Amino acid sequence: MKLTVKSQLSIGFAGILLVMAVVSLFGIQKLRTMKDRLNVIVDVSVEKVKLSDELSRNLEEILGIAKKVILEESQEVMTRYARVIEERKTAMHAKYDRLSNLTDESGVMLLDQFEDALQHYFDVNSEVIRLAQINSNVKARELSGSEGRRTYEQCEQILQEIIAMNDQEVSVYTEIS
Repeated sequence: MKLTVKSQLSIGFAGILLVMAVVSLFGIQKLRTMKDRLNVIVDVSVEKVKLSDELSRNLEEILGIAKKVILEESQEVMTRYARVIEERKTAMHAKYDRLSNLTDESGVMLLDQFEDALQHYFDVNSEVIRLAQINSNVKARELSGSEGRRTYEQCEQILQEIIAMNDQEVSVYTEIS
């Protein structure tokens, strides 16, 4: 059976259309996969920024509450403030754990530095509260103003570096998409 030129052209054109359809479907599938992976990466990066900001906020709250403990005269209120600080510490540890699970190797060093500085700040803060509770407010104020302030600023500086690193990561991914 001999095909006419018209039939041959039609079959050739249909073949080209079929190949183009297959290539297009393959390309669309690959784009969907890339989009899904990019969304996951961006979601993780946004979560890291959010957790870093929350850690910074909690740190500021603890600083403010510790100042209230020093100024407070009632043992009952000091104890309540101390409990609130412990709750914030627990929340910070949970956020830190979530953040460390999301962080890759490039951010682990900063997180380790933050954890060390944060633990030192918590230790100093506990001593400030202990001194305030035994009515040694002058010593508590001195410790809070010197070592407490220095460790707070160290924690905050490291957190700001972590936030900047996470912000940069988000901006890189949003530029790609």
